[in-house]
Amino acid sequence: MSPRTPLLLAGALLAAGCSHAPPPTPQAWARSEVEAARTEVRSIVADKVRADRADALLVELLEAFDRAGARSEALKKQVDALDRRQDATEVQFQAVLATGDADRLRELHEFAAIREQLARLLTPEEWRKSSAARRKLLELQLQPQPL
Repeated sequence: MSPRTPLLLAGALLAAGCSHAPPPTPQAWARSEVEAARTEVRSIVADKVRADRADALLVELLEAFDRAGARSEALKKQVDALDRRQDATEVQFQAVLATGDADRLRELHEFAAIREQLARLLTPEEWRKSSAARRKLLELQLQPQPL
């Protein structure tokens, strides 16, 4: 073994460790999961009219996720801006966070309404077959919103 071998090995390990991609954003992850659900539901629902309606509901869900992500980012910016102010009061924080809580509750109701429409649209067999996709979407909906 030459004296340069350990140095080359260390350099290769360092390069390999730094070459990984950053984790996807919550919005990118949601988009990926909804797109997978759309593909799965289209393969499960044989009736084209109902498949199109189910797809439209999943697009609506994706748009709701996008709006929720934008509101979450706006809330984070508001909290950060408030936190930078030395004179910010507890009441101001409570007001901003209460607005965020109300938004999140509205989002959860919107997600549940879309799910209910999908449940009414699919047959019991289609509903059963789509359980894996629906479980992933439910996990997305229940994710805590980062501050």
